[in-house]
Amino acid sequence: MRSIVVAIAICFAVAEQQVLELGVEPTVAAVNVDAGLCGIKDDGCTDGFFVSDKCICRTCTVCTPKEFLKTECGGKLDTGCVQHATCDGSAKFQKTEGTPKADTICEACKTCEKGTTQDGPCSEKVDRTCKTCTTCGGSNVKAPTWTKFVKEACTASADTTCTDCTVCETGREYQATPCGETQNRECKACTTCDGQTNFQSAKCTETKDTQCDACLTCSSAEYVKSSCSAEKNTVCAAYGLTVKGGQAKGKVSKATTKRLKDTEIAFVRCVNDNVGISVCSDATSLQKKGDHTCDLAFVASLKAKLVASKKNGKGAFGACKPKDGNAEKTLADAEKFCKSMNMRIPGNETDLATGKDTGCGQNREQIWYAGVVA
Repeated sequence: MRSIVVAIAICFAVAEQQVLELGVEPTVAAVNVDAGLCGIKDDGCTDGFFVSDKCICRTCTVCTPKEFLKTECGGKLDTGCVQHATCDGSAKFQKTEGTPKADTICEACKTCEKGTTQDGPCSEKVDRTCKTCTTCGGSNVKAPTWTKFVKEACTASADTTCTDCTVCETGREYQATPCGETQNRECKACTTCDGQTNFQSAKCTETKDTQCDACLTCSSAEYVKSSCSAEKNTVCAAYGLTVKGGQAKGKVSKATTKRLKDTEIAFVRCVNDNVGISVCSDATSLQKKGDHTCDLAFVASLKAKLVASKKNGKGAFGACKPKDGNAEKTLADAEKFCKSMNMRIPGNETDLATGKDTGCGQNREQIWYAGVVA
């Protein structure tokens, strides 16, 4: 036993001397360490050394900072060092940094789910972060207001791209289709009414087209006071009727009446249930009895006396002159004039009979008539 130990010592001494003198491995044949030919047991080297295939106790390798210890040095094995894993920063990121005794742990980068997009990119040491896709209608989901719409939809790697909605030109265009999250506003030209068959009954607005209605057609009892135009409907006005003041009872008809527009004038007779008057400014002495002004007092005098000679204005006693001097008036002015004396325009054959023969020679003239003819 003692001789074996001595032999081993001599072996090491020779090997070390060769290394020191030559700076090379000792020139001894390769020894199968497993066969134990060197006479060195697995634990024969001191700590920090291992038995090489040259039957030499070699210094254990020290792992670099970029490596980690996979297996301990000792016996016939050198230190087992393995390069730390490298996370590419695109598919994987470093979840746990490598240590001298543990490998780097890489984990798959997060994938943004539908409805979310990348907020921060994946890198070597940081995972990808995601956020909710931007909505062009704003953050108020229940009542969104769209001034922008989606130009490019949100993806896992790129947020929504919004662009401005088209703005319709006020007064010339209206919104046919509203702007929404995924669609632009559609504008259409406002319709122009032709002014011949239709007119503008409602203006074009921000959201509604012009409303055109059919032009009014006047009836046979009316005339066109103002024609239809692009912005205004036809204005129809009823014709006023005139009839001869002395028209015989039962003879009032379309054939014996004339139609006048509301701007035209005719002579005036006014009546109430008892009295009739004729209005004139230049009647002869045969056409009037006295120089009277048409007013309430004059009408009252005719009714109060009720004498046979005056016959409630008959026999030209009902002739009077108007204060403005105009014996001929439009229908509207004639109605107003008679009303001022609590009287009316003759509206039937009885009224015509009440006004007949009251003076001013109007039995032969066309006077205003408020009745209806068949």
